[in-house]
Amino acid sequence: GSSASVTVSEDPAGAIWVGTFGGGLHRWLRNEWQTFTLPGGTRRGFVFSVCPDEDGKLWTSAGEEDLYSGVGGRFSPFSPAVHGVKALLRGRDGRLWLGTKSGLGVVTAGQFRQFYPEDGVARNDVRALAEDATGAIWAGMGEGTLYRVASNTIASYRPTDAWAGQPIWSLQADAEGVIWVGTFRGGLLRFRDGKFVRLTTKDGLPDD
Repeated sequence: GSSASVTVSEDPAGAIWVGTFGGGLHRWLRNEWQTFTLPGGTRRGFVFSVCPDEDGKLWTSAGEEDLYSGVGGRFSPFSPAVHGVKALLRGRDGRLWLGTKSGLGVVTAGQFRQFYPEDGVARNDVRALAEDATGAIWAGMGEGTLYRVASNTIASYRPTDAWAGQPIWSLQADAEGVIWVGTFRGGLLRFRDGKFVRLTTKDGLPDD
């Protein structure tokens, strides 16, 4: 179809799952495509994020950015409902991390927990999640703050330059312990040992 692919993930069985804007959810397995229909009313063809787990379950944000899970292509909404899911990450410890329009959440053994300002996490959209080699979870906020969650301790980091408030849209933790932070109109940030270095078109990037 002509629908844009927006999320791609591989499950433990080697299947590739592709979510699209308007064209539904597709699986590539043994040289064959299969299409799955999710619940979600008029927007059920919209799949924003897919995240397989080790138990053969596939987690997805679909429809109106609601959280669903399914086995064998049969999907049902998570209960209680979780809305505005922008990003999903399955941690190595089995927990499912969620970036939502209102912050950071986690599903542990089937129970959802939202982090609040009293936990040390602001109420803002989270579009990017990553796990580093130590098992720490990193989350990028729409107002430019980078969070680190490790053994239930939360730390926040923020650049101090004029572009500090640019939204974080992507995160990658490399093997050397560097967190690469992709921003919207703020270039690329390299974060290590509490310090940010910003790379922009001045450094040769094609775009900020």
